[in-house]
Amino acid sequence: MCMHSVLIGGEQQMNFLLKAYDMGLTSGRYVFIPYDTLLYSLPYTDTAYFTMLNNTKLRKAYDAVLTVTVASDLMSFNQAFNMAKRQEELSMSYSPEQ
Repeated sequence: MCMHSVLIGGEQQMNFLLKAYDMGLTSGRYVFIPYDTLLYSLPYTDTAYFTMLNNTKLRKAYDAVLTVTVASDLMSFNQAFNMAKRQEELSMSYSPEQ
């Protein structure tokens, strides 16, 4: 999937996964791989993702997603994101959830 991960606020991916769920495509026959998370690490332990908390249907649909990220021992995604903001590497003002 060439769209922002639902874990960091990707609304297009959320809509895509919910539609795939409605069409029965998340039952195990298909695996969806988000492209953008191949480029940076995402927190994966002791992390609650806001978009998943109150949406059972989305959690079930997300079971069909295989998230592959790069290993990052130096800093978490949020630390790297905030550092990029401080160094003005981002052209727009975003929060990590966006």
